[in-house]
Amino acid sequence: MSDKLVRFLALSVLAVAIGTSCEDSHDSPSEDVVNQQQQHYDATSTGRVKLNYAYGGFKGGNAVEDPDVKISGLKINGRSGMSYSWVGGSSLRFWRLSDEQADALACIFYQDANGNWIGGKFDWISTYRRTRDFNNLNSGYGGWKPELFYAAKKHGFCIVSPDGRKRSNFITD
Repeated sequence: MSDKLVRFLALSVLAVAIGTSCEDSHDSPSEDVVNQQQQHYDATSTGRVKLNYAYGGFKGGNAVEDPDVKISGLKINGRSGMSYSWVGGSSLRFWRLSDEQADALACIFYQDANGNWIGGKFDWISTYRRTRDFNNLNSGYGGWKPELFYAAKKHGFCIVSPDGRKRSNFITD
């Protein structure tokens, strides 16, 4: 078996062992609702990160990190938007998307007072789109509560494949 297949199978087994909820909500996430949201555990350099997909109408908790799609350098630009960078030769071409094809999901999160990562889809993204505005987030798209996002001191970001099966690494500001 190839190393890539072995990694995929290992991550799949881990995801099944951890278990995820299939509930989704478009309301402001109370603590109880957040606990019922689609969740994903991610092994990062800072430890295990639980992502609660509460907004944007997308269940991203089953997406497995793809080691070929790596991003870095998240910068939140006030209320206007965000930017990030690609690592090395990484791109969405690994998901068979052209560099201009905006079919991947941009998912952003904020860390609440209890350390939970809450967020979800806020826009579509391509390899060439290294910046995204917060127009959808600011307008309440998919249940987003901008006041909660902007009140947070820490934010995170990842990109999810169109089929929801793969995602980039999770980066923070």
